[in-house]
Amino acid sequence: MLKGLKQLFRDESGAAIVIVTIALLVIIGCMALVIDVGVVYAERIQASNAVDAAVLAGVGELPLNPGNALAIAQNYALANGLSSEQVVFQIQDSGKSIRGIVDYDQPMYFARVFNIYSAKVKPTAKARVGPAGQLGAGMGVVPIAVEQDEIVFDKPMTLKEGGGSGEQGWYGCLDLVSLTKPSGGGASEYEHYLTYGYDGSGTVKRDTLILEENGNMSGPTRRAIEYRIAKCKAECDRECTAADHDPDCPLLVIVPVGKMINNKYFQVESFAAFYLSPTIGNGNNSVITGQYVRPVTVPGAKIDDSIADNGVYTRVLVE
Repeated sequence: MLKGLKQLFRDESGAAIVIVTIALLVIIGCMALVIDVGVVYAERIQASNAVDAAVLAGVGELPLNPGNALAIAQNYALANGLSSEQVVFQIQDSGKSIRGIVDYDQPMYFARVFNIYSAKVKPTAKARVGPAGQLGAGMGVVPIAVEQDEIVFDKPMTLKEGGGSGEQGWYGCLDLVSLTKPSGGGASEYEHYLTYGYDGSGTVKRDTLILEENGNMSGPTRRAIEYRIAKCKAECDRECTAADHDPDCPLLVIVPVGKMINNKYFQVESFAAFYLSPTIGNGNNSVITGQYVRPVTVPGAKIDDSIADNGVYTRVLVE
């Protein structure tokens, strides 16, 4: 090709000069379009990432605080390079979703020689919140449980009974090993899961049957709660309470809600969050008390709109 162009340049005829000029214009025009298209593509990717992050941040305030959700989404969008004129947010689905719509023109530069002055940048994103219906490892589930009609607001309630207080041997303790091993585990596994939260390979969801953990489990209970109390004091950024605590406070736990079946299994119906009281008895009087809190968001869980809404939510990007 270069040899051909050199030959055309040697040709002094006017026709050759015209052909070369047109060819160069076409080449330059194509290069210009490639550059501008690349800029527009990068701009769209950046805007899409920004609006995704914004709705995921804002949806954490739903469904209880839609005003806060909009404000947080807007702040995230601004922090990621979008102006208030370029993006709008809407609360949808009866307060369970937030949608972000980006709409602005990206200027074109080289492409203006072809009378193309701008290109649309218009990504959208939508995130929704719903009851967390399937929880697994690392999601804060502990081996204690309550029944739905036992949940009370604004005051501590007993989550695990002390010695002599259990109902037909039921002290409120669960054998989470039974999620993957039918025969279940023992005191050491109970203590581990109460200390660190469930980190096994099973999942807990509606209608899951979990073996009751037999016995008072006083010593394992005391050691596990003492560990969480110490961890809260060492790591949290404030003096935590049920009303004001670090979002990752070790005293904030997720508890299965349901009912006992045949005095052997606990059938899960939903989940609730409790802030554990930083006190625990000694000996057989190792009692766990906690205050019901909501809302609590559990990242990575699956939504199940069919379960009772006790304020334990998860959030997902749906658009």
